[in-house]
Amino acid sequence: MEIACTRHIEKGNKSIALSRGLQLVDYPLVKTTYLSHPSLVSMLQKQSRNLVFTSKHALLALEQIAGLDLVPKDHVVYCISGRTQDYAEKLGFKIGGTATNSKQLAACIQKDRVKDVLHLTSNIRLTDLQDVSVSQNIKYTAIEVYRKEKQEYTWDNYDGIAFFSPSQIDAFLVCNTLQKEKPVFCIGHTTADYGIYKGFKRVLVSERPTEEDIVKKIMNYYTLIR
Repeated sequence: MEIACTRHIEKGNKSIALSRGLQLVDYPLVKTTYLSHPSLVSMLQKQSRNLVFTSKHALLALEQIAGLDLVPKDHVVYCISGRTQDYAEKLGFKIGGTATNSKQLAACIQKDRVKDVLHLTSNIRLTDLQDVSVSQNIKYTAIEVYRKEKQEYTWDNYDGIAFFSPSQIDAFLVCNTLQKEKPVFCIGHTTADYGIYKGFKRVLVSERPTEEDIVKKIMNYYTLIR
């Protein structure tokens, strides 16, 4: 069995899957570039803010832009659970709330009666968080700290496919058409919901939004159908 993976998969996870007869064939469909944003450092130093992270890449970009010592940790962070939350905690940020997708995260922000948020994000993103924030009179500001670029690639043969972000789904559909009988494995509900929106029928979501959990979901699925 060959599973197409739309981003790089760690060797350890590949080995575990291979021991179960599953070959994880990875090709990153989205190239990520971190941006230089000197004014952001000054902005964060002058005033404590409610920061929103919907991707670990935004945290990595901030770390590269500002450095750990330059970013005050008294900002309150709202973020997607899983590896984004884990990395925010690793950097020492105070976590105000987490959720599995952007809509739920916006609801969490609204519940806390937050008046304004600063979303560190990319050039390609869903508008769920912005739409809900604006509808609830929450001042929403987005700053691009990294850029995504779709990579064209054609998969000829695969038994299933794993997606780790909505942008990977869009990149996949540039050169490929998903066969209806193929199972689609998604790392979280935001990606799964987007896959369903794009017409995918057999969508499975990992228990937690981590690479390890999506690999477990793949292995458990093929164990059950054999």
